[in-house]
This record gives sequence, C-alpha cells and structure tokens, in this order.
Amino acid sequence: MIFKKRDRFLIRIYFFQVNQGQYVVKDSVLSSDLKAGYKQLYQWASFWEKKGCLTLLTERGGRSEFQLTDLGKNESVNLAKKLRLKKIILGGFFVLVLCGFFFLK
Repeated sequence: MIFKKRDRFLIRIYFFQVNQGQYVVKDSVLSSDLKAGYKQLYQWASFWEKKGCLTLLTERGGRSEFQLTDLGKNESVNLAKKLRLKKIILGGFFVLVLCGFFFLK
C-alpha cells in the first residue's frame, strides 16, 4: 500500500470540504467513499482528533459529522503533496522498467 488509509481519510475530508463546498462531511459519505466500516472511521477520526486536525460532531441517532480545523487543512494539503510525489515516483519507476524490458530485449 502506497499510503495509509487514515491519511487518505483526512485527504478525502479536505476534498469534500474544499472542492465540493461542504461545511461538514457525514460519516456515511466517507464510509461509502473509502469503503470502510464505521468502527474504522472512528478510529481514524480519534487519531486525527488527538493531533488537533479534526473535529468530530455527533448527531442524533448515532451519526457523526467531521470537520477539519485549520491545522487539519494544512496537514491534508501536505499529505496530498506527498501522495502525489509517491505516485509520480512509482509511475516513473514502472515506465523505466517497461522501457528496459522492451528495449534491452
């Protein structure tokens, strides 16, 4: 796995808040988007809440909403940059391997 799912969790909340204009993100949306159960979502949320990056807002009926703090927005931007860099490096390596396979044959 290139990146941890808990990091992707924070990046997805940032995506929903900034790109789609949602003030808070519901747990049902994140659960279907990340293909993770509620227990796993709450473990990731508690991890980021301890770091001060996330605020967990509870609703009636046991549902929750997630909201990024300013620190969380900065952290998610940094994580997204690192993820993009890792994908570029992995893609470049894959292209080099393919070129080496075809041209050195």
